[in-house]
Amino acid sequence: MNDSNTEEFHRSRPAVTTIMPVRNGEKFIGAALESLRPEIGPRDEILVVDDGSTDASAEIARNFSGPIRVIQQIGSGCAVARNRALREVATPWIAFLDADDLAYPDRILRLGQRMLEKDLPELVYGGQRRFFDNLPSATEVEEPLACLFGTMLLEKNVFTRAGLLDSSLRAGEILPWFAKVRQVGTRIAQLPGPVIRRRQHDNNLSATNEYRSAWLTTMRAVLAVRRG
Repeated sequence: MNDSNTEEFHRSRPAVTTIMPVRNGEKFIGAALESLRPEIGPRDEILVVDDGSTDASAEIARNFSGPIRVIQQIGSGCAVARNRALREVATPWIAFLDADDLAYPDRILRLGQRMLEKDLPELVYGGQRRFFDNLPSATEVEEPLACLFGTMLLEKNVFTRAGLLDSSLRAGEILPWFAKVRQVGTRIAQLPGPVIRRRQHDNNLSATNEYRSAWLTTMRAVLAVRRG
């Protein structure tokens, strides 16, 4: 698709709100926001939720020259931050991006085109490539398809039917939520190929012992959903 067709697609497709939680992400949030620029349509919005940062994350976000709103809250975790933003969404479509990751320039183009195909999926997710911030010469790794926040585009009404995220969870909150999404009969489609670059760095939440221990609680929540 050439540039003029891409621009026309972004003008005519449903509007998208991209939700970005951040906590002390001043080192990376500028690059994350810039990676969204190629996919921003005329009616889109970026919602950044600053989850109790003590650095310049919120200031960097406010200085971004784009359709952005910054919400600040006391540090309560990513699930609470995402839920806070979800309550503010006024667009038909929703996307996410973590403040330390990067979106491919054609992320919304590819996911959105799939959303508009004849079977009209309500949620589409693609893949990701992991890159290593502390090992710049390391080869990027393309990972298996998985429904992660940054890899999906979905209709707002999916949250209406499946509910918001479990705010008590400190890790992996997408898993029990996605189990509910399947339970309510959401039309889901996969899109081959990566749509985000996921940054691996020394301060990743997923690299901490606290995060790993929180997974036990998350898996119990998943089992509870599956058992009804």
